[in-house]
Amino acid sequence: MLLLRLLLLLLLLLLLPLPLPLPLPLPLPLPLPLPLPLPLPLPLPVLLLLLLLLLVLLLLLLPLLLPLLLPLPLPLPLLLLLLIVLLLLLLLLLLLLLLLLLLLLLLLIRLLIRLLLLLLLLLLLLLLLVLLLLLLLLLLILLLLLLLLLLLLLLLLLLLLLLLLLLLLLLLLLLLLIRLLIRLLLLLLLLLLLLLLLVLLLLLLLLLLILLLLLLLLLLLLLLLLLLLLLLLMIIILLLVLFLLLLAMLIIIIVIIIVIIIVIIIVIIIIIIIIVVVVVVFVVVALVLVLLLRLHRIISSSIVISNSSSIIVTITNNIVMVAIVVIIIISVIIIIIIVIVIVVVLLLVVVIVIIVVIVILIMNNFNNRKTYRSAHFCSEFGCYIKSF
Repeated sequence: MLLLRLLLLLLLLLLLPLPLPLPLPLPLPLPLPLPLPLPLPLPLPVLLLLLLLLLVLLLLLLPLLLPLLLPLPLPLPLLLLLLIVLLLLLLLLLLLLLLLLLLLLLLLIRLLIRLLLLLLLLLLLLLLLVLLLLLLLLLLILLLLLLLLLLLLLLLLLLLLLLLLLLLLLLLLLLLLIRLLIRLLLLLLLLLLLLLLLVLLLLLLLLLLILLLLLLLLLLLLLLLLLLLLLLLMIIILLLVLFLLLLAMLIIIIVIIIVIIIVIIIVIIIIIIIIVVVVVVFVVVALVLVLLLRLHRIISSSIVISNSSSIIVTITNNIVMVAIVVIIIISVIIIIIIVIVIVVVLLLVVVIVIIVVIVILIMNNFNNRKTYRSAHFCSEFGCYIKSF
């Protein structure tokens, strides 16, 4: 008995907060006070895990000590106090588990937000690269056009110079040959005119061929630009689709975690209410039994022993026993009904959560199949863009 009381006192001392130690006097001959290293504070998840371990150890030790405490003649308030302490420890455990779940949820959300930010940065970099490539191509096209114009001007100037020289030569020949033979001059003039016409025709044909080649080159450059733009648009659209899929996955994960936390909170509240009801029922039954036993003792002590009084005592004994049995049966029936209600509620909650998760997964799978079919039956760039 003494050992059990000492163990109870030790448990109460462990539950009480420890007093702060008194500061020790420092020696006087120190010239400079050295700064004491402050203990680094532990992070919040580590503290929560330590508290969880302490509470689990207490809950594991209490069932071992309860069989030793039950044979003691403990009063009813002390038993109620022990039950309340157990309930408080259970509540602390549930609250710490909820805090750990919330911390995990915050870590997941932080990682997903970082991934989304990285994707956005990649999209911005791709857009900047596209703009730079377009500007470079436009500059190249403008430079080519300027070079073509300069070449055309030079060719025209050369043609004009050649024509002027030919005209001068013709005039000189005419002046020299006028005196000789008019007919020969006429023939020579005709030949020269024919030659000039042939030269001009050849030059015009060469210019036309050069212009056609330049136009073909410009058309090829424009086609290449269009193909590059279409490829870049396809890449940007695919990245946007990935971004939207990540957002959808993030929303689905958050909804599932919120539903699970709400279900856990509801189940915890129902369990706490049922535990409180069971404790109240046990306390009421115990009080009624104590009152009936005291009434029985008072009646049996007040009646004088005789034949008629012995009959009355047996009748009261039978009535008390029947009342005790009826109260015990009613309390057992109430506890069984409460347990059945708990099981039914838990099964309903589990079924609802499973149905919600299955519906979300089916909707996500249906959307993925729809986008895959719409993209599978198309082979051109425009069809891909319409499908997305």
